[in-house]
Amino acid sequence: MGNAEGNVVEQRQLSQKIGSMDVLFRTCLPEDGPSVNAFYNTLFGTNRSDAIWRWRYVEGPAVRKCPVTYVVAEVDGEQAGQYPTFARDFCVRGRDTIFYYALDTAVGEKYRKGFHFFRAMSKTSTDFSRGTGADIGFGFPNINHHKIGRKVSGYRDVTSSAQLFRRLNLYLTLRKFVPWLADALKPCLRKLFAFAFRQRIRAERAKLGGATSVETVDRFDERLDALWERRKAAFPIIGLRDSAVLNWRYVEKPENDYRRVIATRDGGQRVVGFAVLRVKTVDESLVGYFVDLFYEDQEAFDALILDSLDYFTRREVDFALCMTAPASEVSRWLGERGFKEKSFTHLIPLVFTLLDATDEAFYANPANWYLTYGDTADM
Repeated sequence: MGNAEGNVVEQRQLSQKIGSMDVLFRTCLPEDGPSVNAFYNTLFGTNRSDAIWRWRYVEGPAVRKCPVTYVVAEVDGEQAGQYPTFARDFCVRGRDTIFYYALDTAVGEKYRKGFHFFRAMSKTSTDFSRGTGADIGFGFPNINHHKIGRKVSGYRDVTSSAQLFRRLNLYLTLRKFVPWLADALKPCLRKLFAFAFRQRIRAERAKLGGATSVETVDRFDERLDALWERRKAAFPIIGLRDSAVLNWRYVEKPENDYRRVIATRDGGQRVVGFAVLRVKTVDESLVGYFVDLFYEDQEAFDALILDSLDYFTRREVDFALCMTAPASEVSRWLGERGFKEKSFTHLIPLVFTLLDATDEAFYANPANWYLTYGDTADM
């Protein structure tokens, strides 16, 4: 939150009357972490650790260099709400810039009537963010927050990101029709189906050929920086994906369980893509997520996808999911690899608010955005 390297954080404050209440809106300080995180956990019944809060709101590469716009609301000296934001590095038409990501908004139960509190917090955060050099504020709100935000805070819609699906095991399908057999032979059936799907994927990989190799890594190095510089201008709006950001996002994050892979050529000297994977149980399904993905060309893309699918079958996942902007290059290439949209893979809305940028039509055009789960905060 601006002080991870010893910088002084300037706190901004604004007093406002809401009904009969005198409300103090102020920017959040790093030392507020335990109390604001506890407020969030109590309100939503979660158990997010203070380490995760600090990693996101204090230690991020962009957060360290940008003004704080995370707003805490207090009434009579007690916290009544919060409108958290944190800075993210983006590249727009080849130009480095900052977006503010809004998430984890929380309003105490007795302050929710009429959405006046929410509107005031949102406006204060936006006012604090303007003049900082940030182009826009953005976020991926849930369904309820999306409706409220459009009505109260003037959210502008970009798109609903697609989640594309590829089945990798038939166990759940069999269980749906013959539950007694599936339950009795569960370990054997899962392994058998995973093996069958793996052979198909390896046949696809053999047909691909090419000079691209895929390997796992513990950290991302300067070879990723070279890839980023070569490819960043290919996408009109894309979150920064250099080694510093990737290591913060996927290595230094507390409690992370990611698998990191890179695609290379020239004996490993040249990195031509990367993927970040995660396996997670959702209800009764074991799901393999493509959390993040970046590539130089279709050969590198296909190599990453097929190697990752092979890994997922070794983990005996039921299906793989990848998030992307609709009608994008990624969406098209995933379709060629057997991915489809499914009714249960709900769309994820993307919204924005203009800050120091003025070209609303450009940011509202979904074709301009490169999106993965890694651009959200939930994965």
